[in-house]
Amino acid sequence: LDEQGWKELAAEMTSSWIGTIERLEAESTARLREQDGAQGSPVGVVMMLFEAAGVPAEGEEQAGSERHLGRRSSRRPQPLHAAHGADID
Repeated sequence: LDEQGWKELAAEMTSSWIGTIERLEAESTARLREQDGAQGSPVGVVMMLFEAAGVPAEGEEQAGSERHLGRRSSRRPQPLHAAHGADID
């Protein structure tokens, strides 16, 4: 995205989610008031927008592209080695 696209995406994400969060909070509060002694759960929401590192441009292929396409690599991870060279299980 260019700078304008970035700003528009961030604004859309914020306005969309904040409205939904406020609506759900109000609805939950009303339901909890109707129930004697009922308590809700404290909830935190995290929304992140960041530059993706290592994502190829359109039309480019990335080494290890099976990860980029959501497929797991068939290669088995190598075992860790302790300082004296023994395998850690």
